Amino acid sequence: MLDAAGRRAEALQRFEQALAIDTALGSTEGRAFDKRWIATTLLGQKRLDEARAAVDESLALSREVGNSYNELQALLLRGRIGEARGDATALRDFEEAATKARATALLEAHGLARRG
Repeated sequence: MLDAAGRRAEALQRFEQALAIDTALGSTEGRAFDKRWIATTLLGQKRLDEARAAVDESLALSREVGNSYNELQALLLRGRIGEARGDATALRDFEEAATKARATALLEAHGLARRG
């Protein structure tokens, strides 16, 4: 909500606080979600290299715990970050997200990934 309201610096601070809590609790899944939201906020701030690093961490953590939903969302976000950076790999991320969506029957995400 803070990110949508244009209060990205505050949103980033809150997501980093959540990350600290999930790290202290040993919650890999929580850290995966936190990193994805951090990446989303950094993308909004046009801090693209930092956003890419955060989403890569989210993706790795999501795969580690087997969270297909967050993995798919991270792939879509990585594609958006790649587009913003002008990376040739952005399309590959969207295609991987579409494949993942079909495999896990997450149809809403499949539609988003196809639009890329």
